Amino acid sequence: MIDSTLSKRQSELNALPRRISNFAEAMIEFMRVMDSIKGMLHKLAVQGDIELFPDEPEMHCIAYLHRMFESYLRDLSSVVEETPIDFLVEEVKLLEETQGLSLSNFLPHSVLVVLIQRRIESVSESSRDIAIKACQYIDKVVCRVIDIHIQCYPHLHAASHTAFQALIDRKREECIRFVQDTLDMQKTIFITLNPAYSESRQKWQGWKKTFEEAIKQILNTVKLGAMGEISLKNVPRGSNQLDAAFEMKMSVMAYWNVVKMRLADEIPLHIRFTFHKMVENDIVNFIVKEVLGTGESSRICDILEESPKTASKRRNLFKRIAMLRESKYTLSKLIGKLGEE
Repeated sequence: MIDSTLSKRQSELNALPRRISNFAEAMIEFMRVMDSIKGMLHKLAVQGDIELFPDEPEMHCIAYLHRMFESYLRDLSSVVEETPIDFLVEEVKLLEETQGLSLSNFLPHSVLVVLIQRRIESVSESSRDIAIKACQYIDKVVCRVIDIHIQCYPHLHAASHTAFQALIDRKREECIRFVQDTLDMQKTIFITLNPAYSESRQKWQGWKKTFEEAIKQILNTVKLGAMGEISLKNVPRGSNQLDAAFEMKMSVMAYWNVVKMRLADEIPLHIRFTFHKMVENDIVNFIVKEVLGTGESSRICDILEESPKTASKRRNLFKRIAMLRESKYTLSKLIGKLGEE
């Protein structure tokens, strides 16, 4: 009974962080803690480890971020082209307003620009939101890891959080700026070498004959492939721009699919790469600069001073271990005397 209790108390004492008595010990312990933080973050954020926190899905970084990015893609895919009863109204209106600005039989580039820009504007807020939410999540994960490894050192704990908050604030601004630059680029430059654009446009152009037949027969609805059932009630049938409007619609749909997938890939890719670089290069460096930036060798010893709670627990364990050893010694002597009798 005494042996098992003594072993348990000794294990509790060994589990406590080592007590620092000089600069060399302080540096060794500091670098050990930094390596532990970096190692755990590497497993979570780079390797996608799920065994460290098997019952906490929010700590499965890669999987959790992937679900966030899938939600963002759903937001991009839910952009409404127009209300079901206003098919081609927007295109006809813009084409009539720009009549004479381009050669006949050529679709005016300015109309496509306006229509794509409107769609990009409609997803601008959700694009910035995904960057902010992802950084908030990264903040939460890193702070949790820091807490796990250095909560016994209150001064180091505070300094580490100060350093990391400065870093995550900077990275959040960089991500938001990247998102805005990406949106601005998509609104300004219109080019694609993606064969999916031509393939989609050609496929959707095949619906044109079905549409023309429906207009001739004065139908109220028509089914156009993946677009489903379309209302024709408000289609401006008498406009001489109707054919051009249909072609413009197909062009916009095909190009928007390209833009949508660019955003769905490039923004998450940038966020993931930013997190990767933070783990591999930045987080520990920022903490080291915060702790050792003054160049005062005594600072590291002060900052690794253990918390009053840990110090009290250490004293109590020393007392209990001493009492248990004394009890064990007394008991062994008593058993020895009884054996002699």
